[in-house]
Amino acid sequence: MTAIYSRAYMKAVQMSALLAVVDSPDEPVISYAHAEWATGVAYREIESFLSRVRAGDVGGGSDSRVKKIQDVLLKYRLGQIAKNDPKANQLRDYGIISYRVIQMQASSFAPFRNAEGKCDSRLIREAINDLIDRGQLKQLASLDLPKYSIVSGTYYYIVEYN
Repeated sequence: MTAIYSRAYMKAVQMSALLAVVDSPDEPVISYAHAEWATGVAYREIESFLSRVRAGDVGGGSDSRVKKIQDVLLKYRLGQIAKNDPKANQLRDYGIISYRVIQMQASSFAPFRNAEGKCDSRLIREAINDLIDRGQLKQLASLDLPKYSIVSGTYYYIVEYN
Protein backbone atom coordinates (compact mmCIF):
# COMPACT_ATOMS: atom_id res chain seq x y z
CA MET A 1 0.00 0.00 0.00
CA THR A 2 2.88 2.34 0.79
CA ALA A 3 4.28 1.72 -2.69
CA ILE A 4 1.07 2.95 -4.28
CA TYR A 5 1.25 6.24 -2.40
CA SER A 6 5.00 6.61 -3.03
CA ARG A 7 4.43 6.26 -6.77
CA ALA A 8 1.53 8.70 -6.58
CA TYR A 9 3.77 11.23 -4.83
CA MET A 10 6.41 10.92 -7.55
CA LYS A 11 3.78 11.20 -10.27
CA ALA A 12 2.32 14.33 -8.64
CA VAL A 13 5.80 15.91 -8.42
CA GLN A 14 6.47 15.13 -12.08
CA MET A 15 3.08 16.49 -13.22
CA SER A 16 3.59 19.64 -11.11
CA ALA A 17 7.01 20.17 -12.68
CA LEU A 18 5.61 19.74 -16.17
CA LEU A 19 2.87 22.26 -15.46
CA ALA A 20 5.46 24.70 -14.14
CA VAL A 21 7.56 24.33 -17.32
CA VAL A 22 4.51 24.82 -19.52
CA ASP A 23 3.45 27.95 -17.60
CA SER A 24 6.92 29.48 -17.47
CA PRO A 25 9.51 27.77 -19.70
CA ASP A 26 12.30 30.27 -18.85
CA GLU A 27 11.90 30.16 -15.07
CA PRO A 28 9.70 27.24 -14.04
CA VAL A 29 8.39 27.40 -10.49
CA ILE A 30 5.93 24.90 -9.07
CA SER A 31 3.01 26.86 -7.68
CA TYR A 32 0.47 25.75 -5.10
CA ALA A 33 -2.11 25.45 -7.90
CA HIS A 34 0.17 23.11 -9.88
CA ALA A 35 0.78 20.89 -6.85
CA GLU A 36 -2.88 20.88 -5.84
CA TRP A 37 -4.05 19.88 -9.31
CA ALA A 38 -1.40 17.16 -9.71
CA THR A 39 -2.10 15.75 -6.24
CA GLY A 40 -5.81 15.61 -7.01
CA VAL A 41 -5.15 13.68 -10.22
CA ALA A 42 -2.85 11.24 -8.41
CA TYR A 43 -5.38 10.58 -5.63
CA ARG A 44 -8.21 10.05 -8.12
CA GLU A 45 -6.05 7.47 -9.89
CA ILE A 46 -5.35 5.72 -6.57
CA GLU A 47 -9.06 5.57 -5.77
CA SER A 48 -9.84 4.24 -9.23
CA PHE A 49 -7.17 1.57 -8.89
CA LEU A 50 -8.27 0.54 -5.40
CA SER A 51 -11.91 0.29 -6.46
CA ARG A 52 -10.87 -2.02 -9.33
CA VAL A 53 -8.87 -4.12 -6.85
CA ARG A 54 -11.90 -4.35 -4.53
CA ALA A 55 -14.08 -5.36 -7.49
CA GLY A 56 -11.63 -8.11 -8.44
CA ASP A 57 -10.81 -6.55 -11.80
CA VAL A 58 -7.12 -6.14 -10.97
CA GLY A 59 -4.82 -8.89 -9.85
CA GLY A 60 -4.76 -12.54 -10.60
CA GLY A 61 -4.86 -13.83 -7.04
CA SER A 62 -7.40 -16.22 -5.62
CA ASP A 63 -9.23 -13.39 -3.83
CA SER A 64 -10.02 -11.64 -7.11
CA ARG A 65 -11.26 -14.90 -8.64
CA VAL A 66 -13.42 -15.69 -5.59
CA LYS A 67 -14.90 -12.17 -5.74
CA LYS A 68 -15.80 -12.67 -9.41
CA ILE A 69 -17.52 -16.00 -8.65
CA GLN A 70 -19.41 -14.31 -5.78
CA ASP A 71 -20.56 -11.65 -8.26
CA VAL A 72 -21.78 -14.38 -10.63
CA LEU A 73 -23.69 -16.06 -7.78
CA LEU A 74 -25.34 -12.79 -6.78
CA LYS A 75 -26.36 -11.94 -10.35
CA TYR A 76 -27.70 -15.47 -10.77
CA ARG A 77 -29.81 -15.29 -7.61
CA LEU A 78 -31.14 -11.86 -8.61
CA GLY A 79 -32.21 -13.28 -11.99
CA GLN A 80 -29.75 -11.16 -13.97
CA ILE A 81 -28.37 -14.33 -15.50
CA ALA A 82 -31.58 -15.74 -16.87
CA LYS A 83 -32.68 -18.58 -19.06
CA ASN A 84 -36.05 -18.87 -20.69
CA ASP A 85 -36.42 -22.34 -19.25
CA PRO A 86 -38.89 -22.88 -16.39
CA LYS A 87 -36.88 -25.82 -14.99
CA ALA A 88 -33.66 -23.79 -14.93
CA ASN A 89 -35.49 -20.90 -13.28
CA GLN A 90 -36.90 -23.30 -10.70
CA LEU A 91 -33.37 -24.44 -9.85
CA ARG A 92 -32.37 -20.79 -9.44
CA ASP A 93 -35.33 -20.18 -7.15
CA TYR A 94 -34.06 -23.00 -4.92
CA GLY A 95 -30.55 -21.51 -4.93
CA ILE A 96 -29.04 -24.21 -7.14
CA ILE A 97 -26.54 -23.31 -9.83
CA SER A 98 -24.71 -25.54 -12.28
CA TYR A 99 -20.97 -25.54 -12.86
CA ARG A 100 -21.74 -24.81 -16.52
CA VAL A 101 -23.46 -21.52 -15.67
CA ILE A 102 -20.58 -20.48 -13.41
CA GLN A 103 -18.00 -21.48 -16.04
CA MET A 104 -19.78 -19.65 -18.87
CA GLN A 105 -19.99 -16.44 -16.84
CA ALA A 106 -16.50 -16.62 -15.31
CA SER A 107 -14.75 -17.35 -18.59
CA SER A 108 -15.19 -13.74 -19.66
CA PHE A 109 -13.29 -12.36 -16.63
CA ALA A 110 -9.56 -11.62 -16.84
CA PRO A 111 -8.63 -13.36 -13.54
CA PHE A 112 -9.67 -16.67 -15.12
CA ARG A 113 -7.60 -16.31 -18.28
CA ASN A 114 -4.17 -17.81 -18.81
CA ALA A 115 -1.21 -16.24 -20.61
CA GLU A 116 -2.71 -17.10 -24.01
CA GLY A 117 -5.96 -15.35 -23.08
CA LYS A 118 -7.93 -18.59 -22.87
CA CYS A 119 -10.19 -19.53 -19.99
CA ASP A 120 -8.48 -21.79 -17.45
CA SER A 121 -11.17 -24.01 -15.91
CA ARG A 122 -8.72 -25.09 -13.19
CA LEU A 123 -8.82 -21.51 -11.83
CA ILE A 124 -12.62 -21.57 -11.82
CA ARG A 125 -12.66 -24.85 -9.89
CA GLU A 126 -10.11 -23.48 -7.38
CA ALA A 127 -12.32 -20.44 -6.74
CA ILE A 128 -15.38 -22.67 -6.35
CA ASN A 129 -13.46 -24.88 -3.90
CA ASP A 130 -12.48 -21.77 -1.92
CA LEU A 131 -16.16 -20.86 -1.67
CA ILE A 132 -17.02 -24.40 -0.58
CA ASP A 133 -14.29 -24.20 2.10
CA ARG A 134 -15.74 -20.87 3.27
CA GLY A 135 -19.21 -22.39 3.51
CA GLN A 136 -20.70 -20.19 0.79
CA LEU A 137 -21.32 -23.05 -1.67
CA LYS A 138 -22.17 -26.71 -1.20
CA GLN A 139 -21.61 -29.24 -3.96
CA LEU A 140 -24.70 -31.36 -4.43
CA ALA A 141 -24.70 -35.08 -5.07
CA SER A 142 -27.09 -36.24 -7.75
CA LEU A 143 -29.36 -37.62 -5.01
CA ASP A 144 -29.63 -34.12 -3.50
CA LEU A 145 -30.90 -32.62 -6.75
CA PRO A 146 -34.60 -32.05 -7.15
CA LYS A 147 -36.26 -34.53 -9.50
CA TYR A 148 -36.82 -31.77 -12.04
CA SER A 149 -33.13 -31.10 -12.70
CA ILE A 150 -32.67 -30.85 -16.40
CA VAL A 151 -29.18 -31.96 -17.25
CA SER A 152 -26.53 -34.10 -15.72
CA GLY A 153 -23.49 -32.26 -14.44
CA THR A 154 -22.14 -30.66 -11.32
CA TYR A 155 -24.51 -28.54 -9.27
CA TYR A 156 -24.00 -26.33 -6.23
CA TYR A 157 -26.32 -24.99 -3.58
CA ILE A 158 -25.70 -21.30 -2.87
CA VAL A 159 -25.51 -21.01 0.90
CA GLU A 160 -24.54 -17.35 0.79
CA TYR A 161 -23.22 -15.26 -2.07
CA ASN A 162 -21.23 -12.53 -0.36
